[in-house]
Amino acid sequence: MSKLIQDTLERLSTSHDNARIWDDSQGRWFTHNELLVRTGQLATWLGKEHVQKGERVLVAGSNTFAFVTAYLGVILSGRVAVPVHADATQHEWSRLMEQSEAKAAVVTVDTENGDALCREASMHHLPYIRVGADGVLLGCPLMATSKNSGFAYEIDDEAAAVMLFTSGTTGRPKGVTLSHRIMRANADNVIRSHALTDADTAYCFLPLFHINAQVVVLWSTLLSGGQLILQRKFSARRFWSTIAANQITWVSAVPAIITILLQTSGPVSTTTLRFVRSASAPLPANTLRQFEQRFGIPVIESYGMTEAASQICVNPLPPQPRKAGSVGLPYGVELKVVNDQFETLPPNETGEIALRGQSVISEYAGGAGADSFVDGWFLTGDIGYRDNDGYVYLVARKKELINRAGEKVSPREIEEVLLTHANVKQAAVIGVPDAVLGERIVAYVTVHQAMLVSDMRESLNKICLELLSKFKRPSEICIVEQLPTGATGKIQRLRLRQEILKQQDTEKNVHTISST
Repeated sequence: MSKLIQDTLERLSTSHDNARIWDDSQGRWFTHNELLVRTGQLATWLGKEHVQKGERVLVAGSNTFAFVTAYLGVILSGRVAVPVHADATQHEWSRLMEQSEAKAAVVTVDTENGDALCREASMHHLPYIRVGADGVLLGCPLMATSKNSGFAYEIDDEAAAVMLFTSGTTGRPKGVTLSHRIMRANADNVIRSHALTDADTAYCFLPLFHINAQVVVLWSTLLSGGQLILQRKFSARRFWSTIAANQITWVSAVPAIITILLQTSGPVSTTTLRFVRSASAPLPANTLRQFEQRFGIPVIESYGMTEAASQICVNPLPPQPRKAGSVGLPYGVELKVVNDQFETLPPNETGEIALRGQSVISEYAGGAGADSFVDGWFLTGDIGYRDNDGYVYLVARKKELINRAGEKVSPREIEEVLLTHANVKQAAVIGVPDAVLGERIVAYVTVHQAMLVSDMRESLNKICLELLSKFKRPSEICIVEQLPTGATGKIQRLRLRQEILKQQDTEKNVHTISST
């Protein structure tokens, strides 16, 4: 049995009668025993539907006990979970079915487009099941009450546990398959670096379809035996009261949330909060200092990515030195900074960050992106440097992904959606600096024929609403006369971004229309 499965089942079994997971949408606690029974029932259903071990299963839902049940039920039964955003559109869902070659789908009742997603699964001849708010399978009798029914005992550590997709800037997104070994290794890194124990209570509002919440919060809490507070979405109004009411000891957040919290009045009394962890995007050093000075709570900046099952670097906990503006020290991985010839650079010289270790993939699914792997090292595409003490600083991204509040968004995906409009001739999407989100999404299009701005607004908004999740929709769509291209006619996004940022007056020949 894989160590991930073995240790998870052992931990759940030894604390099964304790209230360990709070589902804010249900307003109640769930025990590990309830989790064991529900996951066992899902595992049994997968077997009855002839979904084999190692095959992929789409799991759609938000931060609820139902999603945790579905996600764990797939993995502990030896299948491969493919987490999907709770508000995924049919277009996105269908694409993921094809890309992942899924053999079944599990959709929680809180999923925004759940009925439509189930219909789409049926059209693709995929077996599917709905999971109720309490984790009970809907529409079928309980097939098992034994907590271990359907769980996998002969799954190797190298077997796949989770499959996620990068937001590729060109071509199809690359599949990232994370093995049981990789998931367990990174969860262990998080537990040790954050000194987590069964006395800790974690607050999870970052989306569980994302690797950060899965490993940094869910797996680390399950395996360390702590309590977990689940909330569907971040709420600035309720943040501090939730911390106090549940005696939360640590939080995983993103810079946009830390910025928003600076606008709140803060805790009314001494809090149990040991630290706030920041990841998924660079945190301005001034924001970190303001937060710590105002609230007296340490901010632990870190760095991670899907290809390393989340955490790569993290600043030490107090009283060890933390450096504002740095993502900290490598933890559980080897890291070096290299030039274009893959030569290791000395401290304070900028280059591309390369990784290797037990929590880092050695290839993409299907052999894609082979040029990202050199002599056992993974080239991240992130540009940075290490100081004389070994602390890592990120300065840029070699790739063109847009980082909106920690969500990595593919320009190409949005461009392809905009190009479905009959009057759109060209489309280029870039990220521009935003004080709260880090980057906001702005689209630039050229058109075949002149149209009223109001007509274009209605048409483009309709397309974006139908085909893109909310976090992928442009905040602005600008109609321009031309877009910068290279010798082969390919649109140059980086050049466009540079030109836009240099412009003092972007309104000269541009009509801007807001996208809601």
